[in-house]
Order: sequence, then C-alpha cells, then structure tokens
Amino acid sequence: MMTPSQKQKICWGKTWEVEMEAARRLRAMALLCRQTAALQPERSWKLLAEAEYWEHLAAAASVH
Repeated sequence: MMTPSQKQKICWGKTWEVEMEAARRLRAMALLCRQTAALQPERSWKLLAEAEYWEHLAAAASVH
C-alpha cells in the first residue's frame, strides 16, 4: 500500500509528463509554422507571428 506522499509523487510525475508533452506539441506547431513560412514567403509574416504565439504557449505550459 502506498503512502499519501508516494501517491502525490506519482501524481506529480504524471502531471509533469502531461505538461511536457503539451509543450512538445505546441513547439511542433511553431516549427510547422516556420517551415511553412519558408515555403510561402507571401504569408511568412503571418506564419512567423503564429509561430511566436505557439512558442509563447509552449513556454507557459512548461513553466507550470
């Protein structure tokens, strides 16, 4: 049987894993925007702004 502190450590570990996975996915979205911007110069300003937005979300997700 686990103690409450052991359960809390397991719960925290899973929460951390979920947050890191979310940050990884958000950074992947930013990367897709940057890659698309390289292929579509006429839309690059919008795509690079969107990439910055996704990076901002990723940074916020990995802080918590």
